[in-house]
Amino acid sequence: MNLSTLASWFAMSIRLSIPLLYAALGGLILFKSGVFNMGLEGMMLIGAFLGFYGVLVTDSLWIGLLTAIIGGALLGLLLAYVTVSLGGNQLVIGLGINFFILGLTGFFFRLLCNSGLVSDTTRIANFSSINIPFLSTLPFLGEIFFKHNFLTYLAILLVILINWFFYKTTYGLGLLAVGESPETANSAGINVYLIRYIAAIISGILAATGGAFLTLTQVTRFSENITDGRGWLALAVIIFGKYTPWGTLGASLVFGAGLGLVLQLQVLGVKIPIQIVQMLPYVLTIAALIGVVGKVRGPSALGRPFVKD
Repeated sequence: MNLSTLASWFAMSIRLSIPLLYAALGGLILFKSGVFNMGLEGMMLIGAFLGFYGVLVTDSLWIGLLTAIIGGALLGLLLAYVTVSLGGNQLVIGLGINFFILGLTGFFFRLLCNSGLVSDTTRIANFSSINIPFLSTLPFLGEIFFKHNFLTYLAILLVILINWFFYKTTYGLGLLAVGESPETANSAGINVYLIRYIAAIISGILAATGGAFLTLTQVTRFSENITDGRGWLALAVIIFGKYTPWGTLGASLVFGAGLGLVLQLQVLGVKIPIQIVQMLPYVLTIAALIGVVGKVRGPSALGRPFVKD
């Protein structure tokens, strides 16, 4: 493997890690507030579909992205209402969102196909890469780090901002307190319900942005179940990253490298059965969880409903 091929693999690994990073950061924020988000797959899928549909109808990438964000926010709001206000089982609700959105997006995509507006091969415009002056021309490093679209750079910036928010701001420390002991946080005057609602909405927005990244930058089309398990992989990224923003970034890059290696080998002519490619996200998830099981502790109140006295 020469330097050119190696640079191509590294760059591809970064691109493949970004959808995972967005979804994992969204899940991490909600996890830190004490709510388990099993619905990341569905949130990514609605973002992918609405992003595609928004561009298809308006021919505007920005409206497509905004449409995806709104869809994710609404799903986050739904998750918050059922789990926070009604005290519903967080795992069951998350799974329900995944299956509901899988069926919903598949149904509406078939409607679009049957109407003749789109087909399985219909392509849309995409966010183009930004070649950073001078840096993008650097040998080896230029291709790896400095030829990506703005959503990629935004994801890295979000890691920095979320880490600062968690550990350096009053609101962030309040969110962490809610995740550790909502009863104690409530006694200290922190509005537990409000924090969890906001965290759920932000979680939906980020996960949907990760889904929109697929249709608006990577594949530029939509197909049923296009997320293909990436939401589940994002859950593993959070745990493998030890529930920290920087750890989440590192885990996303590792998983992205695994996905990228398979694609790079295919480009080089290595014949890999499609079944191997399809099961890779789940294999990586299992392998990651086996490696950290019993070694990583999440927020103390994770998954536990809070009922205000």
